[in-house]
Amino acid sequence: MIESIQRSLIWTICCLVLMSWNVASGQGLLALRGARIETASKEGVIEGGTVLIRDGKIEAVGKDLTIPIAARIIDLHGSTILPGFVDPYYVVSVGSDAQPEEVREVTFGGRTFRLPAGPAATPTVFTRIVDGFDPRSQKWLPTTRTGITNAQLVTSGFGESAMAQVNPELDDAVLTKQKSQLFLALANQTSSLQVLRSGLEIEKKEENSEGRPSPEAIAAMMRGRGGRGGRPGGPPPGGAPSGPPSAPRGGETKSPADSLWQAVRDGQQPLFVNANNAAAILYLTEALKDSPKAKVNLVADGANLFRTLESLDVERISVIMPPRIELVPNTRNRVNVAKMLNDKKLRLAFSLSLNQGDFRSSQDTPLFAVAMLVRAGLDRDVAIRALTSVPAEMLGIDKEVGTIEKGKLANLVVMDEDPFSGTAQITQVLVEGGPVYVK
Repeated sequence: MIESIQRSLIWTICCLVLMSWNVASGQGLLALRGARIETASKEGVIEGGTVLIRDGKIEAVGKDLTIPIAARIIDLHGSTILPGFVDPYYVVSVGSDAQPEEVREVTFGGRTFRLPAGPAATPTVFTRIVDGFDPRSQKWLPTTRTGITNAQLVTSGFGESAMAQVNPELDDAVLTKQKSQLFLALANQTSSLQVLRSGLEIEKKEENSEGRPSPEAIAAMMRGRGGRGGRPGGPPPGGAPSGPPSAPRGGETKSPADSLWQAVRDGQQPLFVNANNAAAILYLTEALKDSPKAKVNLVADGANLFRTLESLDVERISVIMPPRIELVPNTRNRVNVAKMLNDKKLRLAFSLSLNQGDFRSSQDTPLFAVAMLVRAGLDRDVAIRALTSVPAEMLGIDKEVGTIEKGKLANLVVMDEDPFSGTAQITQVLVEGGPVYVK
């Protein structure tokens, strides 16, 4: 009788253990133990901590966690865990977005030569990424190798963005249902500037009531100075869109563009503006003075930001830039524009993909450029947040990703050493607890 009871108890215990193991191995009860954890939250850095992941979400994070017996444990002593990087401006090609270059003919000595005349005009049609983008057509390995787990997909011209996340089961990126945003490529050309003016419903004025020059005058002045600018986020917009549809009247139905512009004018969501030179930035800052509720996430390179730093409104403009040390225009002096922006209290985010040359060449050490900014004086915590929590806030996805906290998706990056050592490499990238890249 006693032996029968003992056998019954043993069998029950074994069943319970197996049930626990099956639950744990469903989507995984996983413990990442012993690493230095950069939470990018108010908890700061946790030395020798543990991240406990259940069903794709972070169940707990801390230094002295009790790890369930059924959990699969990965020992990461000597490594650093960071939130998955969020890229706030990831440029992709959609449909006929990639335009061939225009050609001009020149006749010399009786012979005709065909010379490039710059990029063709950007399509004037409002573009919705979800309507024309096939995630499977994109090469995502460089993205995952760089630690990017979430990205806002945009293209040239203007349109409605889409959010993407790498899918651990399909091993490619999938569009998510998270809120999309309005984006605009802005150059100091009449057609391009008119998109912004029409969208914000600003009347054309040669000079306003305060006597300051009109945006057109500023753009003309900058053209006269030969202001250069490398557009960080894709091919030059060239002849940018002629403008969004006019605002509906009476009982007319609003188009997607109208609704997005209305949300921008009302201050309900920001406008993402990819300014290709300093003149475009100055035009933008002037236009905002006539649209008091609108806020902008400004995408620009460091050189053009340096030129226009004093014009940037801290309350209404946040900055997205490629992380790199810049040269002061027309000199060989180096300048840390990211530090200057932070010193001015401007909200700062990095996009690792903006400079495609750096993006492709830095796969082995993706945070090398950020490390150089930190060594040159940029605050370390600011740099971490510029890659994670700040872009997540800009995109309105900060409740799901951007920090390592209980309840958030387990989108994580594991690096083999201090991420800002200059030689740190990514060893694992996890999305919702599943590996999408393992070195």
